[in-house]
Amino acid sequence: MKKYLKSFILLIGFMVCSFVHAETEITYDSSRKGITDTESYYITNKATFTITNVISTDSFKAYKILDAYYNENANTITYDFTTNFQAYLNTTTSYKDLTASDYYSLSSGSLTSGSTLTSSTLDKLVSGYASYIKTNNISGSLMNVSGNTASLNLEAGSYLILPVSTSKVYSVMVGNLDFTAESEKYWNLNDETIVAKVSEAKIEKYVDDNKTSTNHSVGETYTYTIKATVIQYPTNATNKTFKIADTLDNSITLTGINTVNVKDGDTLLTTDSGVVKNASNKIVATITYENNILTIDFNVDNLTSTNITVTYNASLNESANCNGSKNKVKLIYSNDPYGSGTYETEEKETIVDKITQKDNLVFEYADKIKLYDLVNTEEKLTSDNNYIDTYKLGNNEVNINYLNSKNKKKKYKVTYEIVDTTKPIILLSSSITAYKGNNVNLVNKAICADNYDKKPNCYIEGDYDINKVGKYNLKYIAIDSNNNKNEKKFVLNVKEKKKSNNNTSTSRNKYLIKDLIKEHKNDKTMIGIDVSSWQGNVDFKKVKDAGVEFVIIRIGFGHKNGEIVYDNRFNEYLKNAKANGLKVGLYFYSYAKNIKESNEQAKWIIKELNGETLDLPIAFDWEIFSGFNNYNLSLTDLNLIGESFIKEINNAGYEGMLYSSKYYLENMWNLNEYKTWLAHYIDKTNYKGEYYIWQLSNTGKVDGINGDVDLDILYLK
Repeated sequence: MKKYLKSFILLIGFMVCSFVHAETEITYDSSRKGITDTESYYITNKATFTITNVISTDSFKAYKILDAYYNENANTITYDFTTNFQAYLNTTTSYKDLTASDYYSLSSGSLTSGSTLTSSTLDKLVSGYASYIKTNNISGSLMNVSGNTASLNLEAGSYLILPVSTSKVYSVMVGNLDFTAESEKYWNLNDETIVAKVSEAKIEKYVDDNKTSTNHSVGETYTYTIKATVIQYPTNATNKTFKIADTLDNSITLTGINTVNVKDGDTLLTTDSGVVKNASNKIVATITYENNILTIDFNVDNLTSTNITVTYNASLNESANCNGSKNKVKLIYSNDPYGSGTYETEEKETIVDKITQKDNLVFEYADKIKLYDLVNTEEKLTSDNNYIDTYKLGNNEVNINYLNSKNKKKKYKVTYEIVDTTKPIILLSSSITAYKGNNVNLVNKAICADNYDKKPNCYIEGDYDINKVGKYNLKYIAIDSNNNKNEKKFVLNVKEKKKSNNNTSTSRNKYLIKDLIKEHKNDKTMIGIDVSSWQGNVDFKKVKDAGVEFVIIRIGFGHKNGEIVYDNRFNEYLKNAKANGLKVGLYFYSYAKNIKESNEQAKWIIKELNGETLDLPIAFDWEIFSGFNNYNLSLTDLNLIGESFIKEINNAGYEGMLYSSKYYLENMWNLNEYKTWLAHYIDKTNYKGEYYIWQLSNTGKVDGINGDVDLDILYLK
């Protein structure tokens, strides 16, 4: 900061006509005498007055307050008010007798280089002058604006700077082009630079308080939120207009002005009959609603914060249409605090987007429900999760991410309900044979499982005597914790002695590979086999020559105790199969009883492969259904175990697949979004689901393999 002399009249001990120092020479107009010192003359020296931090599109004028005068004989500099400023003072009560010396005293040292005054007596004084300038059309000097800087060469003195054209509001800007004494003989006229303080009004409009646009059904109520930044007007500003104008679409009905809530910062104000008051009973705003325009007119002097929040409820009426309901909000405020002009911000359009929640969003536990199933929409959904969470009974919420018609990222909240109305399953033959005197657990003769319960209540209804030959008509009952009940009738045949079981399979006793090729090979199929160490030595050249095109090799299996066992023939089979041009896939025989175990098995496979390329998927093979009732698993648990394995495989860059028989695919598995390897030992399958590979025989005969081998058909797209 420059050092300024404290005395109003500056004196030195000898007279000069003019002097030169640091390229500054005092020059004056001898035709204009001073008022305070009649022996002094108007100084014509100029310096540069600069304002930084201005808006590049704004313009400014400089209005002089003090003229500088030089007494050559006394070598003194004095200051007097300009004619216009003195005329302004004469219109006031408080300042009409103010002198130039008093002017300095009022500043209390604040009128210094770089000052932008906002709350001093001087601020009130020059703010009044700003109003006088506007009222009386006082001319000023237009400054040059370049980028964010305004500047102009001006004669020595004190100046008030006012914006001429702006959408913002500037604090009072005053500064001096003042002289400092370099020594007893010399003076120096200093440039002046001040930093502009700019107050900018801002407004944002949200729907449902989450910076989103949402849509609702006709008659449904939703919430608008308006957040605005209030202009900080200079002291003594005569025009402090600040209004929010919200134009509602014809399809939107306001619930009433008394439901419009206004917050001053974090403080909720009181609204009564459209009048908003603070705790001191001062009127902060008035609310009107006419011609679909909601207007909140603020008294900024009674606000304690520069941040205000307005919320109100509205509903869609019968005028709503498929184009979405729109409304526009803007600010109307004074950008001319000392005049009568106002500025209106560009109207911001808030659209109730074309997305609505569907009716009756009630889904069964563990159902596969996509996000699109929840809404009626023309918007593009972008949510990462394609499915909703259906594993929690009761009411649930989900945010659906989407892009609206303006390519804005939005969220739409949907509420849905998950219920369990599914009966437990009972997989049981209609007739069971037992032998007299044998202890038999009839409950475990069936698979009794539930989609929700790990252990539904399963029991036998009816009387029977295992020690007495006969037929007993019984009923198998299963009830889950949500009171869903299933029952199945069956006959218990108690016999004297055990009879041999007949093989009822319709699969051929021996299925020659040449017959399989003849019956099923075409341009949309591939013929293959699956093998494990049970096949022993395999000559893959002969296998290939026999017409086999692919092989699925067991890489390992999991023991019931959780241990993972490597198939000791895997590397041999893999190497030789690839060497003979066969396409290769894998399978793993799993005993996993939870997601952790199935994930570990998948990760083990990935590690063992060590980047080995495969042509076909890696299959998850889980076949321990005979003891299912004792595994403490729900049907959902089982499917999540399989899915976790497949997903882990997929995430590693391979492709997962489910292997299972027709019976269990139809009754226990629900992984239809993944590829399926169907086991059904029959000449013509009647399985209705989609399948990628069909294992149609476990008694295949192929050159190069001693003994039986599974035969498979792969279906090309």
